[in-house]
Amino acid sequence: MSALERDHYEVLGIGKTSSKIDIRNAYRKCAREAHPDTAPGFAAGSTTNASARMAEISQAWAVLSDPVRRRQYDAVSASETETSETETSETETSETETERETWQFVERAKFPWRFMLVLLFAGIIVVLALDVTSKPAVPAGPDGLLGSGSCIVVDANLTAVEVRCEEAHDGVVQQLVGFDMACPPDTEAIRDRQGMGLACVVRN
Repeated sequence: MSALERDHYEVLGIGKTSSKIDIRNAYRKCAREAHPDTAPGFAAGSTTNASARMAEISQAWAVLSDPVRRRQYDAVSASETETSETETSETETSETETERETWQFVERAKFPWRFMLVLLFAGIIVVLALDVTSKPAVPAGPDGLLGSGSCIVVDANLTAVEVRCEEAHDGVVQQLVGFDMACPPDTEAIRDRQGMGLACVVRN
């Protein structure tokens, strides 16, 4: 806004805190008063002045009725207007409130480190407690199905029976093959008690 332009609020005769409804009502009132065809205060030879006044009112309405343009206008006006003691006080108060709001926002936006640390320690304690109180896993027993790595004993019928590897056993199955197949030379072929084939056993 140049120094020659009148303040839009002054043109409409309203304050800077006026609502949109106040701005609209002020615009309509000023437009009726200043319109070249209806203005009672303008003589026949003052049409030019009336047109200029109407243009001034229309410009003020176009800016102040648009929220975005109004904010921009207010920002420019504030930067170009010479500050009196009252305006300085109001500006400082406004800036202080803005800084306080900004600071409060920053305070609220801080990451909750303490809360997260408490959760972390609580989680560690729970894990340790569960580890201490939990019973050691019991190794699964043999399922009777021979496979690579199964520990076996040879029963009275000369068949392979799976047992726990922690117990005494005669050997370990290297692989299980069909009855019509041969085991590798370094293993002994023992019939599976379940009839699944031949267990190629590495003897102890």
